[in-house]
Amino acid sequence: MSEMKVQRIDGAELRRLAEDQHREIIGTAHLPGTGEDPLKLLHELQVHQIELEMQIVKLVQERTEREKMEARLGKYSELYDFAQGGYFNLDHGGIIRAVNLTGTGFLGIARSLLIGRRLDRFISDETRPVFRDFLDKVFASETKETCEVVLQKERHSPLVVQIEAVLSESREGCRAVVIDISERKMAEEQIRQKKRQLEELNRTLRQRVKTEVANNREKDIILIQQNRQAATGETLEHIVHQWKQPINTIGLMVQFLQSCYAKGKPTADFVRETTDKMMDLLDHMAETADVFRDYYKPEKEKRVFGIRSSVQEALSFIEPAFRYQNITVEIDADPELAAHGYPKEFAQVLLIILTNARDAFKERRTEKSRLTIKAFAEGRRAVVTVTDNAGGIPERAIGKLFDLYFSTKEATGGTGIGLYMAKSIIEKNMGGRLTVRNTGYGAEFRIEV
Repeated sequence: MSEMKVQRIDGAELRRLAEDQHREIIGTAHLPGTGEDPLKLLHELQVHQIELEMQIVKLVQERTEREKMEARLGKYSELYDFAQGGYFNLDHGGIIRAVNLTGTGFLGIARSLLIGRRLDRFISDETRPVFRDFLDKVFASETKETCEVVLQKERHSPLVVQIEAVLSESREGCRAVVIDISERKMAEEQIRQKKRQLEELNRTLRQRVKTEVANNREKDIILIQQNRQAATGETLEHIVHQWKQPINTIGLMVQFLQSCYAKGKPTADFVRETTDKMMDLLDHMAETADVFRDYYKPEKEKRVFGIRSSVQEALSFIEPAFRYQNITVEIDADPELAAHGYPKEFAQVLLIILTNARDAFKERRTEKSRLTIKAFAEGRRAVVTVTDNAGGIPERAIGKLFDLYFSTKEATGGTGIGLYMAKSIIEKNMGGRLTVRNTGYGAEFRIEV
């Protein structure tokens, strides 16, 4: 039989189609007559055979279509039941009309026991009003609605779920998808906690930094005081050198005044002139005492100061000792050069470096001892270099020179605090840099602020 397309037809239509096909096969030469002759009987049998064949084809096609439909339905059912989300068909009252296996897993109850029950019975008391408002919006809207609720099931931890629903075409129900977002909510809560911790850290960080800086500043001040106490002998020596000449001069004036009085020659002008000179010398000594007293007062606030004036202030302390040892000092400093920081502490750094140079000259008995102090701008920095001709620092010691309690003068009572404090003041307190290197004839300290 030739291939044909068979549709659903009734008996009369099937008979007509069979007759048409029979005529195509045998032609029209021998049409059956009337009565019960053999030709008519043969005709009926042939037509009936064709009808049967057509019915068989129709049944085979229907079975094939049904098998395809069942296969598609099976795949759909598998996708439906084992989807990641729970699928629910709900009516306006929230009663479950259909649910997939994932949805039953969320609720922990068999599908047959869920049909006809209200979904909000499985929702926590706290979030049940949210679900009811959500359901009202779904049935009043043409668009998809979303909410988040907590599902509860026996002997299991609650699930935080997101429900998305849209009204069905008949408007008698809605199709809802339930997605487990418990892990996501947990992660979001952890992120919120981290964010709160970070905000708290940021809120307190400024105060903590301020407190820590203040604590470090106090520690530095204590160490500075320790260094100054350790250098008390040197300080007293500076004061002695500052006062020795004025005291000798005053002593000579007193003796001369006494000699004139013994000879009966002092005049009122001479006494007044001599007294004024002695008072000037005493004023100078008092100013020197004030300088040393102020030098010992720790500074709390940074300010702009002149580099040259700090150099001169440091030299004023040690200049008498330099004169005693015949140390020549050459200064090449820009008078306009300025820095921002603690001027007294900066002067103390210079004094520490100058004192170390003096000791090196004395220890090595350097002939024609000479110090060169230069101050100049380099980019946005102010630079001060102090260079001596005392022969330099031993290579084994130069890398440790700024370490706490390291000293090359232990035999003569060195404490190892001075240069450590100098570096700490410049780098920690003033944000600068203090380094040292050997030149061809001595050591060079370089301060950048």
